[in-house]
Amino acid sequence: NNQGIFAEDTNDIILRGNHVYNNALAPTSDKIETKAILLVGVASSYVLNNTVTHNRGGGIAVTDNGPINPGALTPGTPKPAMNNVISGNKVTDNEESCGIVVAAFNPGQGAIGNLVTGNTVSRNPAGIIVAANPPGTSAIDNVVSGNAITDNFLPGVIIHSNAPGQRVQGTIVSGNTVRGNGADQEVGLADPAGIIVVGAVAKVQDTLVVGNRVSGEKYGVWVSGAEGTVVQGNGFDPSVGTPLFIR
Repeated sequence: NNQGIFAEDTNDIILRGNHVYNNALAPTSDKIETKAILLVGVASSYVLNNTVTHNRGGGIAVTDNGPINPGALTPGTPKPAMNNVISGNKVTDNEESCGIVVAAFNPGQGAIGNLVTGNTVSRNPAGIIVAANPPGTSAIDNVVSGNAITDNFLPGVIIHSNAPGQRVQGTIVSGNTVRGNGADQEVGLADPAGIIVVGAVAKVQDTLVVGNRVSGEKYGVWVSGAEGTVVQGNGFDPSVGTPLFIR
């Protein structure tokens, strides 16, 4: 009914080679996160070479823990999500939520130093997201590298802060292949974009977008409400109407 695999307040675990499908079909509450594979308050762990497909609640998520527990109905022990690796997974055709998410829910904890690399992320509502959620939360020094991110309904890579007092900083987006993803009306983006960096209230800081290959999009890299963003060495196919947009 909820997640397929749920890990909480632990570290040094490996989730490898699983086929996770048809989960979140009848969630027991509308207040919990129902990603097919969900790590909450987990550190130094690996999600490797899994197939995550046809889940109603989205694909894979790594979040911190605390008073807002995105996995269970009761608060968890406050712990950050640190130094986890999500690699080599196939995350496709999931409904109602995002393919892979690294996100912070609890002030004072955070999602820090996580690596999302070498995954195939396709035909989900969104591709890969790094974000902070409630006010005062932080997502710092996370890396999205070497993924194939195609044909998602929202942009392929989303780096996002959306509330006061947040810190989304030091994200690296490098070496990804991004193609044929969609728009995001909620942030004022009416046309398809490959990679977006968006600070709705607090500015997203010090994002590095380097060495990505983008095709089949109106915008290659779309930046709004951010400072210190560096975009360099990317390859934009002629099908990309505006390689770089900053407002």
